[in-house]
Amino acid sequence: MDELGDFYYDRQQWATAAKYYEQSRNNSQLFHCYALTEDYVTLEKLSQSLQENDPLLRPIADTFASCNRIQEAVQMCIELSQWNMGIELARHYNLSELKALLTRQAKTLLNQNKPFDAIELYKKSGNYLEAAKNSLWTAISAFDALQGLLTEETTGSAGVSDTQLLDNVWRPAEAYHFYILAQRQFKANNPERALRSGLTLTEYKDILPVQTIYNLI
Repeated sequence: MDELGDFYYDRQQWATAAKYYEQSRNNSQLFHCYALTEDYVTLEKLSQSLQENDPLLRPIADTFASCNRIQEAVQMCIELSQWNMGIELARHYNLSELKALLTRQAKTLLNQNKPFDAIELYKKSGNYLEAAKNSLWTAISAFDALQGLLTEETTGSAGVSDTQLLDNVWRPAEAYHFYILAQRQFKANNPERALRSGLTLTEYKDILPVQTIYNLI
């Protein structure tokens, strides 16, 4: 199918070429076809089908930005966790809605039970107050859950071994502790201790997202 797509692409029949590239799932050529025909609706759908680290994300974002569709470009980056790219574009083009956009997306992440992603997004945007508030909220939520586990064990309804209970209780608590501790140490201008706390978090990949851990390190 790529051969037929190339045939029409070389003859500047980009809409026809796109039909063949769609069948062969040639996303790189599809991007060029949609951009050349200014089919931004389909281009946005293409971006939504890509993985978070796909190299096509940057040229797609630049294409939206170049035709004054800055908000779509930034929204695409943020939804795919390319926060640095999205914030860079927003600041470069002086997008006035950046703070509101980031706040909406952070709330969406919280609703999806992804508090650490929301915290990272607030930090990337320089909104450290919200990041701190959500760090505290996450820790409190964790301890509420732990208290519930202890209550169940006390009433005999949990049905788990002592070792398993201790694991369930303490591992999340320890993970949140080291996560918040590393941030505090870094802000206190103590990078060595912050790094040690961050490295300790690599033992808690079953609790925290791996990307969150290594972003912190």
